Amino acid sequence: MAFNPSLPTELTIADAAQMRAQFTGLFDLIQTIPVGPAGPQGVAGVSVTGAVVDGVTTGNPGTPAAASAAFDGRRS
Repeated sequence: MAFNPSLPTELTIADAAQMRAQFTGLFDLIQTIPVGPAGPQGVAGVSVTGAVVDGVTTGNPGTPAAASAAFDGRRS
């Protein structure tokens, strides 16, 4: 069964087989996302250990969401 965004319907009893099929369908969709090329190598010895997301913008179903974060250049 492929992912069906209309399931489960409002005010219905959860059905394990239906939900399992939904999760399997989502997993299958995620697995089909192509992997892009590797990014450039970062500076040796410098890494980010945490970040705060400033905002998330969602669109219509089926369109990608966007997130933004800022880096002040300081290390803790």
